[in-house]
Amino acid sequence: MWALCAALKTLPVRITLLSTGLLLARHAPGIVNYCDDVIVSLDGSEAVHDDIRAIPHAFRQLAEGVGALKTSSPFIRFGRCVLQRRNFADLPNIVATAKAIGLDRISFLAADVSSTAFNRPEGWPPDRAAEIALSSEDVEKFAAVVEQTLVSRAADFSSGFIAESPAHLRRLVAYFRAVNGKGDFPQIACNAPWVSAVIEADGTVSPAFSMPRLATFASAACTKSSIPRRHCVSAKA
Repeated sequence: MWALCAALKTLPVRITLLSTGLLLARHAPGIVNYCDDVIVSLDGSEAVHDDIRAIPHAFRQLAEGVGALKTSSPFIRFGRCVLQRRNFADLPNIVATAKAIGLDRISFLAADVSSTAFNRPEGWPPDRAAEIALSSEDVEKFAAVVEQTLVSRAADFSSGFIAESPAHLRRLVAYFRAVNGKGDFPQIACNAPWVSAVIEADGTVSPAFSMPRLATFASAACTKSSIPRRHCVSAKA
């Protein structure tokens, strides 16, 4: 990985590492040396995060890893949280937790329960989607939590610690309402197809995870490899 990063550093690019946070502390020197910023997946306050990750002490390892990345050089430690049925009520605590462990910003997305992205070529069956998506009753509770958070964490919106605007969080409510057949899906603007490319372990290339493949550059080494297709634990609004 660091050999790849060293090669990339010869180009006029920024390197961003996306991580669950479990190995950040172990690899902190290399990360600080080669990467410009790190985005970690934060699923909730400690108990909620550990419950969703189903990994003992996952939160503690994440927090220790974020702490190990302290540096005097410009380096952004960004948190990203995918809101779903098991953590939506924890929203204000997630903001407080992100600040407590030393993240510089926190961002929120809604769980994607309908697309074929992220190694779901057939999509999720209804029972699996129901485990993640908010029910109609949950959505109204979520709407109340969002409004409370807009008031209680107003300073974090103003400072930019919460990356999104209040309107964005309200769109997440509208999204989950639409999932339940109550209203239209809100329009979103995504620049991924214009600024990124996804290259998977088997050589598949696409503009973004949720878009059709453009090409496949498969070598004999790739096709015979036991390396699994890239999998991402977070989801896109």
